[in-house]
Amino acid sequence: LRLALSARELDSRWRLTALIQCLLEHCAPEVGDHPATDDHATARAAAMADWLPAAWESAGDAQLLREALLDVGASALRACASQADEALCLTCLNMVSAATSPMPGGETHPMGLVENAFKLWRAAVAL
Repeated sequence: LRLALSARELDSRWRLTALIQCLLEHCAPEVGDHPATDDHATARAAAMADWLPAAWESAGDAQLLREALLDVGASALRACASQADEALCLTCLNMVSAATSPMPGGETHPMGLVENAFKLWRAAVAL
């Protein structure tokens, strides 16, 4: 996770973020499976709750990277469904708020960002 924050090139940060999402999706329980209550899920939830806000801030105005981070948040909620703590849920909801609240000057966020924020919101509500 630290590597994704320390990468200087936007493309590298985006690729590392996509890798994190793939790893989280691999950890997510299959539909119909009973989610495991394990220490790994708790550790993933805590790590994601710490990492996501820093990654969001470091993304700056990079729309595609922020869209990818919203996807990572949704994947983290699904991967940690059994152990998703309040911190991870609040982190994700704060990202939804940041991606959908009006920008200075009354401008709206790009539609892709808003759509991904809606997906994240649905993942949070599904818990």
